[in-house]
Amino acid sequence: MAAIHGALEAALNASAGELRGLWNSEMARLPVLRRDLDAAGAVGSPANPAAEAAARALAEAVVRDSARSLSLAGYLYVLEGSQMGGQGLRKVFAAALSLPEDGFTYYSGDGKATVARWLAFKKGLGGLGATPAEGAEIARTAVAAFDGIAALAESSLPETAAEAAPSPTLSEAAPAAKPGAAGKQSWEK
Repeated sequence: MAAIHGALEAALNASAGELRGLWNSEMARLPVLRRDLDAAGAVGSPANPAAEAAARALAEAVVRDSARSLSLAGYLYVLEGSQMGGQGLRKVFAAALSLPEDGFTYYSGDGKATVARWLAFKKGLGGLGATPAEGAEIARTAVAAFDGIAALAESSLPETAAEAAPSPTLSEAAPAAKPGAAGKQSWEK
């Protein structure tokens, strides 16, 4: 996630205000994520090549799409929206890793202000004045972000857990098992 946030936040900061009202540098999540990784002792931990490849692929897509600033709104939509669900997942992740809940500030969003931040973000997204073609581009990058994060999550599953207790992959568990379907359905909601 650090590679993805790094690429997105750098591109957003360089977007020269085109996304003003939707993004400002105070919204950056990379510093919070880095603090959590440091606190968990995860910096310098053994690599997961599949997860690194999935994160790198999504970060490269962000960089590629950054030539069209409005495209970044789709990626930002997914990462901003994930803060809502992250608050619930925070407890699960902390318990699974035997770490204190307060060590997962990345998943805390803005605490009690997270809902207000999300509503303000959605209002800003609606205020961009995007043409239908630009709206379709924003939707495309939102779907790419959903799918890229799903690939990252799937690649992060430990092989031993998958062998011990076979379970459906994220794409199998999605309502429709074709690529992009889960992201598209989430965007349309």
